[in-house]
Amino acid sequence: MGDTNNIVFANNLTYYMNQKGVDRLQLCEALGLKYSTVSEWLSAKKYPRMDKIELLAKYFDVKKSDLIESADQDIGSMIHERRIALDLTLEDVGKAVGVNKSTVSKWESGYISNMRKDKIEKLAKVLQFNPVRLLGINIKTTHLLQPDDELFVKLTMLYHSLNEVGKEKAVERLEELSIVPIYQKSEKEGEENGAT
Repeated sequence: MGDTNNIVFANNLTYYMNQKGVDRLQLCEALGLKYSTVSEWLSAKKYPRMDKIELLAKYFDVKKSDLIESADQDIGSMIHERRIALDLTLEDVGKAVGVNKSTVSKWESGYISNMRKDKIEKLAKVLQFNPVRLLGINIKTTHLLQPDDELFVKLTMLYHSLNEVGKEKAVERLEELSIVPIYQKSEKEGEENGAT
């Protein structure tokens, strides 16, 4: 796996490909890119030149920064910047999420930092974000589990709804399940998912 910038770019590219519903081959054909080049970007082995980032940003109709920046910024700023970029008012977002505009303003200012799961999902949809980004998690894309995988999102959201004791118990349960033979992947399943 490559350095942090490569990982961030790979994660973001994967996200926008999933959002647009295109696979590697379709992306390559649409933009005249080599399949091996895109594969290296997605596996975080290489980082694209700026002209390729610009080409991809135009294709996905996003800012270059959406492709190259991490979700590490504070959630309030992220919500605000995305709302402005999408030309949405506080009222637009509030109506879509089912809250009033003052609640959206409090999210943006950081005054309210704990959102309910149903609000996170609706806010992510209106802002066209992966809901995991709104949990403030910097995701490292792996070949085993993509951050846009519905199961990953569900597990992450459930985990983050727990207190510290609940989180410890959840990890214990997963560890217990992982050693029970009937729940373990077969060697064939591991090979199909790229495990060694």
